[in-house]
Amino acid sequence: MTGGGVRRLVVAVTTWSSRGGFKNLVAAQVAAAAAGLLVNVLAARGMGPDGRGALAFYLQLAYVLSAVLLAGTDRALPAVRRNSFALRAAEGQMLRLLGPGVAVTVFVLLLGPVVAGFAGAEMGGILAAAAAAMALWGNTVLLALRAAAIAAEDTGRFLRVMVSGQAILVVGACGLLALSIESTTVWLCLYGGALLLPAAVALVLQRPDLHGNAADRRTTRRLGLRLAPTVIANMVMLRSDRLLLPVLADPAQLGLYVVVAGVTELISWPIQSFVDGRVPLWRRALDQGSLATSRVLGGAAVAAVVATVTVGHSISWLLVPVFGTQYESARPLIWPLAIASGLYAFSRFGAAITVAANRSSLATAIDVTGMLVSASAYVFLIPEHGASGAAVGSLLGYGVAAVASAGAVLRLSWPMSSHSGGASADGESFNLDPISSRKEGS
Repeated sequence: MTGGGVRRLVVAVTTWSSRGGFKNLVAAQVAAAAAGLLVNVLAARGMGPDGRGALAFYLQLAYVLSAVLLAGTDRALPAVRRNSFALRAAEGQMLRLLGPGVAVTVFVLLLGPVVAGFAGAEMGGILAAAAAAMALWGNTVLLALRAAAIAAEDTGRFLRVMVSGQAILVVGACGLLALSIESTTVWLCLYGGALLLPAAVALVLQRPDLHGNAADRRTTRRLGLRLAPTVIANMVMLRSDRLLLPVLADPAQLGLYVVVAGVTELISWPIQSFVDGRVPLWRRALDQGSLATSRVLGGAAVAAVVATVTVGHSISWLLVPVFGTQYESARPLIWPLAIASGLYAFSRFGAAITVAANRSSLATAIDVTGMLVSASAYVFLIPEHGASGAAVGSLLGYGVAAVASAGAVLRLSWPMSSHSGGASADGESFNLDPISSRKEGS
């Protein structure tokens, strides 16, 4: 690396650290994980396995549809960021990219009650769908703000929004439990409101710049569409178990499953935030041919193993004392789901590095292979084995994704020089050295 390259990298790391960078993303994810764990306990005790399963089904549906609305743009924006990209500009770009999808969902929501009325649907189902739409919009806007924060390398405001939303969620869940409210619709409204309200306040207090560079927006959209199969495959791999369980088994099985899965997800959430925050730095290291892939994979393996052992033992000890005796039958799910989550966490390193390298085909291969294996296993195993079949399916699918992730990273290193210089091996050129082109003070 030349002296100028070293200086640029030092400046980038210093600027990234001074703004909080990935540390804020990890802190935000830790806050979400802590709140999610507490709300998981409150909902499980307040709703029982059946109600908890119904709530989980609607939430998983909202998460999958969020990936469809974003169409990969939340992954693409940090990878194609160029010139001076202040936070307001990055948020404006994401909101402009989201506009068409949100408009479609609003139209469907307004038209839905009319169609449902003619079809003879009950009002309870219509209200539940509206509440699920709130959760969908809240999750989508939050992911958009997160992508903008990563692209602008300014994550402080996103951390404040996340912490505020999680505080609202926890306080609201305590209130619903105290009032003995078991309605799935009310709990969904709480989730949606907790996500939407802080984001709306933040956008009003500091309005985004909606007059961003159209060329950058088109580039983001193109790369997003190329990454969309990856993102959607990832969501299907992560969420199809919870969508299929109430259909192929019953909601009570889903209620048992999500109580354990909600805790084992703590293994992957902070690691996901860490690798997402490293994308700009890995992009520059790849551009300069200096990314130590073996060290990255070694660190990923150690982090995944330590997190898996810690979380697995913790939930083994605390399952019944915390969630109640009605969840004793979920104990056999603990270690399959813990190991599966550890494998998934490991696979995120390869997914992030391939995105940083603009190798969307490799990124897609990681999650598509995992999705195909896990979804096939769910279909065959859930009807006979219920939640246990879903746990084994997750273990198989995430294991395949972990192997594919390691293979993709090793493929990038053969040779590293063939992927440097800012050219994408997928046939499109992006600016992979934004340090030299960013305006002073951006």
